[in-house]
Amino acid sequence: MAKRFPWYPIFIDVEDHDVVIIGGGEVCARKAETMMRYGARVTVVSPAFTPEIETWANEGKLALRRKRYEPGDLDGASIVIASTDDTAVNEQVAADCRRRRIPVNVVDVTPLCEFIVPAIVEKGSVTLAVSTGGKSPALARTLKEDLQRRRSQALLRRHHRQRNPGHAARGTAAGGVSGDCGGVQGGGGGGE
Repeated sequence: MAKRFPWYPIFIDVEDHDVVIIGGGEVCARKAETMMRYGARVTVVSPAFTPEIETWANEGKLALRRKRYEPGDLDGASIVIASTDDTAVNEQVAADCRRRRIPVNVVDVTPLCEFIVPAIVEKGSVTLAVSTGGKSPALARTLKEDLQRRRSQALLRRHHRQRNPGHAARGTAAGGVSGDCGGVQGGGGGGE
């Protein structure tokens, strides 16, 4: 069934929540790293893992289940991410999660997702999430990088004004860049 409405943007607390990631490759490593950064208790299920994931497990940062996916791997999960390169496994994970009412993200397969993950730009307590509703993750990354670049330029301008008060720049650069709130103003765009 085609999606009729856009995705509802939401921020969710994953701190001290169990997040299960199915898959052990590079994409899984990126997702695990992000979830750990936000305080989630991460468990990765896969027959094989990247060296980075193995290192995190050895350091006690996440748990590993060295095995093929089974529905019981979802027990206790608050959120699930499927990041395998096996379409049948990803579809099974999504179906099992729906049956259990566990929010699931199947990386790069928006129709199987209960939630999508935006591109994120952070500066202190300000967080910007950029999404294209799953239609163009590459565009979302480009917009994220542009926001980060603009923030850096704004910080440089602010630093220059502080060091050279007689040459204070007037106004802001085109595109709404300012030295406040992490250097980004206004809204727009979307992406993963």
